[in-house]
Amino acid sequence: IVERADNRNVLRDYGKGVFQGMWFGIVTATTVGYGDVVPVTRLGKVLGLWWIILGTLFAAMFSAAITSSLVTADVGSWVSGVPAVQTLTDLENARMGANFQAAVDSLHQKYPSKTVTLFKSPKASYEALRDELIDAIIEDGSSA
Repeated sequence: IVERADNRNVLRDYGKGVFQGMWFGIVTATTVGYGDVVPVTRLGKVLGLWWIILGTLFAAMFSAAITSSLVTADVGSWVSGVPAVQTLTDLENARMGANFQAAVDSLHQKYPSKTVTLFKSPKASYEALRDELIDAIIEDGSSA
């Protein structure tokens, strides 16, 4: 619509012009940019630039969502003998350790009778996990 009057490369026929506009939108949003259809007006270039940015952001968010869902999928099905932990209730019967008092306090608010071992360092908690003294480590968000 913006380019129709000033751009000689834009088809004047409505049906073919709509297809050409869709082609431009897809090629631009995916950052392929063949160069067969380009805006010549200032407004067309600004809209094209925004479409490039939005297309890139959409592609990045889409690939991030797919990657995140693959990474956080049922880990238990990937690693033999390791159950998937989806919520804190999955750890009700687990022997737990923590590196921060805040993590222990938070867990005690939800499960007052739960015993959680507080370790002096992440290394000490990982060694206890390796040596099977505990089943899980609860970490504070700032330690990740």
